Amino acid sequence: MTDVEQLLRDTLTDPRRRLEPGADMFPAVLVAARHRQRTRAFVSAASCAVLLLVVGGVAVLSHRTAGRTVTPALPGASIMTRIDLGAADFHVGAVIAGRNSVFVTAETIPSRVLKLNTTTGQVTGSDDSPGSNLGLAIGANGRDLFAWSGDGGVRQYDAKTMATVHSVPRALQGDVMVFEGAVLNGKLWLTTNEGLFVVSFDGNTARAAAIPGLTNVYALTADQARHRVLVGAFAGGDGLGTTGIVAVDDKTHALTRGGALPFGKESIAVVGNDIWIGGYGDETTSRLVRLDTRTLQPTRSSSVNATLGPGAVVWAGQHVIWVRAGGSEELDCVDPTTGDSLQAWDAVQGPVSSVAGAAYGADSGVLQKLTLTQACEG
Repeated sequence: MTDVEQLLRDTLTDPRRRLEPGADMFPAVLVAARHRQRTRAFVSAASCAVLLLVVGGVAVLSHRTAGRTVTPALPGASIMTRIDLGAADFHVGAVIAGRNSVFVTAETIPSRVLKLNTTTGQVTGSDDSPGSNLGLAIGANGRDLFAWSGDGGVRQYDAKTMATVHSVPRALQGDVMVFEGAVLNGKLWLTTNEGLFVVSFDGNTARAAAIPGLTNVYALTADQARHRVLVGAFAGGDGLGTTGIVAVDDKTHALTRGGALPFGKESIAVVGNDIWIGGYGDETTSRLVRLDTRTLQPTRSSSVNATLGPGAVVWAGQHVIWVRAGGSEELDCVDPTTGDSLQAWDAVQGPVSSVAGAAYGADSGVLQKLTLTQACEG
């Protein structure tokens, strides 16, 4: 296989490089994700995007809400700074920003977890990690760093030293595909095609407990302040169906069911006392919604909805939420209380992670440090 053939193959099979298909294609994507075909759906979406580019180009949304300042990708503009990862460039997957370090996964061979100094941008620690398509999450204490693979391989690190604390090739048994992960009180939670699991460790032995009553799940995030995880659970319906929001108590595993939203392929972000959920659905309805922390019912929408196209992807920063438009790669730094855009970029694929004054995102597999205005706290 030539280098050009390998590049084309990687591009077609890498979900980070995909362009989102039209809204009428998302029912098939959702079903695929729920039934162990998530990777195949991503390949199909990326292939369609490449075909559209060759035939006639892709239309990009140009809507802007009042007061929304878009930071364009102009030559020489100080909007993003590429961080040189050496051999790991073009392979960045997950990104986690810390106070003094940023952690990334590099989908190289073998896969790597890298720790970078936020001041110098230099790699200060790295380790091979089992599997591929790695996910990454860190606990509220800043030290419990977990990496997991799509087939359930898990490795825990001490984020300060990058020493391996636990390493389990298969924390989950059977034909399992992992969708999302979150860390809460030293335990790793995973949504999979077989349901929601919480994983604890004893040396290099993993104990995975399935949470009863939750099977068809996708989105997942930790709600540290309220000692629970929040899960998106498919609730049926036509087309993309409906996503039900469920809180799971960290200790008792009791379920508290909240509101239901008319979209799928959801993601959830918690910033302090603010909870936002984004997803894909009918463009006549909100695809970005704030939830009440107690009832988990929708309380308000966001003005950013006007720019989202068929959907939204959300990530939590320390003080803001990050919202990527589903119809393009526009990225907004959003006030978690009002839902208003504070700053925007015209092309950042994500994921994005931030702490006060610093934000990092993956774009085309390259790690970028985003230049923040005073409005976007990070």
